[in-house]
Amino acid sequence: MNRRFFPFIFREGGDDSDMPETQSFWIKYDGEAFSEHTIDVNDLAPALLALPTLVHEANRIANKDESKISIKVKAPKAGSFQIVFWIVKEATEHPVDFFNSPTVSALTNATSLLWWGTASGIGLLAFIRWMRGRKAKRATLIDDSFIEIETESETIRIPKTVWELYQSPRIRAAFYQILKPLEKPGVDKVEFKEPEGRSAEVKKDDVQFYLPPPAQIEPLPEMPIREPYVNVVHMWFRGENKWKFSEGDNEWTAEIKDQKFLDEIRTGHRVINANDFLKVRVKQIQFREGSTIHSTYDIIEVLEHKKAYREIDLL
Repeated sequence: MNRRFFPFIFREGGDDSDMPETQSFWIKYDGEAFSEHTIDVNDLAPALLALPTLVHEANRIANKDESKISIKVKAPKAGSFQIVFWIVKEATEHPVDFFNSPTVSALTNATSLLWWGTASGIGLLAFIRWMRGRKAKRATLIDDSFIEIETESETIRIPKTVWELYQSPRIRAAFYQILKPLEKPGVDKVEFKEPEGRSAEVKKDDVQFYLPPPAQIEPLPEMPIREPYVNVVHMWFRGENKWKFSEGDNEWTAEIKDQKFLDEIRTGHRVINANDFLKVRVKQIQFREGSTIHSTYDIIEVLEHKKAYREIDLL
């Protein structure tokens, strides 16, 4: 059977004067779907967009700082489907070499932590496959570099940084986006390979294990009801009657619970014009999803409706 693949080349570094250190690897999609050496842009785009997130977050976790990593794409040569990614670390007050910092040097480099592991421990790719969707029963710190993970039936020792990568929702989501083409017919495996010969792969049957865990939603303490003045940005009379309001520089969408107010508008007894403003009783509900705070708003009652000021005629 004549199999085909679609490769990426992923490379760290710029010209020799700026960043002499270079790290590269291929991401190769393999299967009959690539018999013409092409890939659907709808499958390719999420993988491309996931790479910056994966690298930025791995840099933050592995190096314990907020140094910036930018990824640039070099256009392929005519007749080629190989895309070159240049990873450039931007200068910061405390520069850290992404692939050779003291934090990472004991575990080789960050690409090893993500893909093929180190001489003393497996990488993130192999660890996720080992977990097979199971939950860790216990995590025990062995020393500054390693941690022991226990499930209901097995135990494994992994680099501490791999565990930190595994726990990052952003890393897990970005990793899955790179592997997501495996869900398509004719795509059999994704292989990660470096010029030195190390490689790792994920097969179609294993992609299920890489699904990121659902974000934990945590309700936050109830907030007191407020009575602000707001401008109406958009009105909507279908579905849940969610309108958009402006409160100074802050805009938010709220469901109108005041049925009397809605009926007056529908029957024409109340008309809202541009620049009119309302005094409302609003209930704000906050919850945390992962590390992000979200808010929902309900307009319990419309207390006042004030018309916009009219300009005074000078003549």
